[in-house]
Amino acid sequence: MKINGHYFSVTNLVESLSEKHNIAPSTVRWNLKKLVELNLITAGNSKNKGIPVKLTDSGELVCKILG
Repeated sequence: MKINGHYFSVTNLVESLSEKHNIAPSTVRWNLKKLVELNLITAGNSKNKGIPVKLTDSGELVCKILG
């Protein structure tokens, strides 16, 4: 995921969203996991660390509909 010109890994995104919205990191991580399960984002995991979070085509569509 690219925010303000920077790519975010899951770890960075969890920290950023947690601080910005005052949400527990575990809650952010749980919700990101659900987005992966719904095939709305792709992201690294314990076996593939450091991969930037990215919207899938389905995720892009949902953003356009909601946007």
